[in-house]
Amino acid sequence: MSEQVDFKTSDASSYDLLADRFDHYTELVSEYAVDTLLDTVSDCDGDIIDIGCGTGIVTLEAGRRFGGDKKIIGVDLSDGMLDLANRKAEANGLSDAAKFEKADAENLPFSDNSIGAAVSLYAIRHFPHPEKAFEEMFRVVKPGGRIAVAAGSSPSLFSINGIAAAVKRISREIMQRTGRELAACDHIDGLVQEFLSSPTASEVAEWTEHRHSYSGSLKTLACLAGFHIVKDQWIGKQFEIASVQEFWELQTTFSSVARKRLKNARPKDVKTLKYKFDEQCNAVLARGGRLVYRVGTAVVIANKPL
Repeated sequence: MSEQVDFKTSDASSYDLLADRFDHYTELVSEYAVDTLLDTVSDCDGDIIDIGCGTGIVTLEAGRRFGGDKKIIGVDLSDGMLDLANRKAEANGLSDAAKFEKADAENLPFSDNSIGAAVSLYAIRHFPHPEKAFEEMFRVVKPGGRIAVAAGSSPSLFSINGIAAAVKRISREIMQRTGRELAACDHIDGLVQEFLSSPTASEVAEWTEHRHSYSGSLKTLACLAGFHIVKDQWIGKQFEIASVQEFWELQTTFSSVARKRLKNARPKDVKTLKYKFDEQCNAVLARGGRLVYRVGTAVVIANKPL
């Protein structure tokens, strides 16, 4: 098995035992992005695929909106995620409207020119070869069809959102330096680097390392794959997390570094890290501070030429 294939399977399996927790927190913080993705493909003619569907957040909402007229298919490599997605579909009466398949985004099991639209929410950064995923989307989407791909991202530096974020960053840094704010997932990643051993394998896809903004990268990937009329937007939102335990669960689920490092760590090291985590969070709350999760999303929309 090649190193890149091994990364894909190990990354997907790292979610298997956390599928319920992942589903809970994704539902909590992703609704605004789900609506944006689906609004962009609502007028497309044909079936919709959700690439890297996870527990089916986007697939099931698409099933609610479009299931009577289109086939909605979610694909993922995580067995745990797909199992929960299927159970959610059944529990919500959406088993006929939304289907799930185990499949690799870089080798999709669909015929050429067979799909009306492809969407993907927060999955592209987990693919070792994102260019292959875009090429596969181009192959399976019909001429005139559309893709909408979203990645967790800071805004472009010189955009209106980027300038606004830079201004806000000053007050946030003051809050953090005075011990009145902790922000996910930088907080847990810092503690992991301090208390847990370095990994023997890559924890994130190599192309994402040391990168914070993805709008330009996604637009380039779409253009290189053959799409045109490529547009992008950035949306963001801040959530205050109510409790220390929720802050722990959210960060150790969403942070690939923390999720993978904790899984392989010695119990006594995890205990030490958790003690320090609780201590820092409680100190911030005691000062009247806040525990926050800021989610920014770069969305790229592109059409396949007729």
